[in-house]
Amino acid sequence: MPFRKRGWIAVAIMALSLATIGWAQDTNTSSEPVVDGTLTASQESFILPRSNHVVVIMEENRSTSEAAQYMTYLKSLADQYGQGLQVYSDSHGSWLAYGELTSGLAPFGGEGDHGICNGDGCSQTISIDNIVRRLTASGKTWRGYFQGMPSIGYLGYQYGNYVRRHNPFAFYSDVVNDPAQQQNMFPADPYMLQDIVGNRLANFTWITPDLDHDAHNGNSDQLALIIADYYLRSFVPQLLASAPFQSTGDGVLLVTFDEGEPQLDNRCGGDPDPNDCGGNIWSVVIGPKVRRHYVSNVHYMQGSQLHMICDLLGVSPCPGDGATSPSMLDMFGGVGIP
Repeated sequence: MPFRKRGWIAVAIMALSLATIGWAQDTNTSSEPVVDGTLTASQESFILPRSNHVVVIMEENRSTSEAAQYMTYLKSLADQYGQGLQVYSDSHGSWLAYGELTSGLAPFGGEGDHGICNGDGCSQTISIDNIVRRLTASGKTWRGYFQGMPSIGYLGYQYGNYVRRHNPFAFYSDVVNDPAQQQNMFPADPYMLQDIVGNRLANFTWITPDLDHDAHNGNSDQLALIIADYYLRSFVPQLLASAPFQSTGDGVLLVTFDEGEPQLDNRCGGDPDPNDCGGNIWSVVIGPKVRRHYVSNVHYMQGSQLHMICDLLGVSPCPGDGATSPSMLDMFGGVGIP
């Protein structure tokens, strides 16, 4: 994955019910943060809730402490809902993180799927199991929204500030070889807001901002993160105002990062890892049934994020190491696995 380029484009961004089945009661309503390890005996038998509206927003190249400092809007949501502070990327290299979160491909040493894939994508179409396959088999819907993508179903490598390596679906055989599945990849503008306001969210929604709005580009870390945060302000309030994210809804939004600071953060939780883990990444979980004011210090890798997504959507088996990674139960009142 190329390191962020110098320079940025100045943009003016306006700052702005199946719900009860399987859901647990909110476990905390105070304004004080709750830290893992304080759960009651009744919560120990917790079953992760189901959702028909899971949304993932992927940001770029920033470690938790840095992102939390400058992304003030996202920080306000993290403080209101739940956040994981000990979540770690499996590898540096953009597409490897995107692939891990949608297929559990378990990257190692900067490669995935037996060396076919790296941070720039894959040298050929890959046929490994993935979330699209699992959703299709379960009769569930999905859509991806990609800022800057020139047309629906676009499979080209780059167009302006859209890059294919930030599209986790454009390398899977389930999508590349199926024109109908390609039609689930949309330019963010204008389709994303139209679908949010029109209450047309799929069961699983993926959102990738472009290079200027995902914290990838910028003259400074602070500026890149401020711009990324302002982009979230331009549509996340409408998302949280939609029916799935009301008090009786079942919506769950995960905002996370592909990796920590490139070349500086190789942590997997503890000492730097010799196999170049991808560093500490912020994992913000938002929704009406997420534990309020919750701060998790449970150690998770990206496979646990995928396992949580599979559990919420009720799809099984979860692809790749998503099936064997501990699910992020504590975000909903269950017990996190240390």
